[in-house]
Amino acid sequence: HALAQISFVVKAKEGDEKNIILKQIQILNANMQGTFRVNANDPDGGVWSSQGSPGDMSVFSSAGQTIPAGSPIEAQCLVIPDNAAVIRVIYDIDRYPDDDTDELVQNTKDFTPQDLALTEWEVGRKYTYTLTIGARKIEASPTVSWQ
Repeated sequence: HALAQISFVVKAKEGDEKNIILKQIQILNANMQGTFRVNANDPDGGVWSSQGSPGDMSVFSSAGQTIPAGSPIEAQCLVIPDNAAVIRVIYDIDRYPDDDTDELVQNTKDFTPQDLALTEWEVGRKYTYTLTIGARKIEASPTVSWQ
């Protein structure tokens, strides 16, 4: 098909499952509309044009969801193939998850295409971003496969 699939697999670092509360995953400044013209001589080929102004897209949004051990949160979307965009992850860390004290620290982490060494989303490919969130840091690793 003429789009690229973006998937997220979000895990809590082992031992931090009770501490991590995922709130939002966004793709920032991505092309969200355009015209695809099929090449009559090559039905598998085509070109995107007339792309409008880039915008932000929410791929996952919740008031707050803990990430159970062994059960990652998954979310996906389709995007117009283009330069890869910034991935924003918003999450809370509960400093005292075992008592009734809700001392939440909000965190926002932006991953640029350069951070992830993945600068372009191509037609017909699936990009899976595995995010591992811990109490001290968040890590991301992308993989690419054909649809």
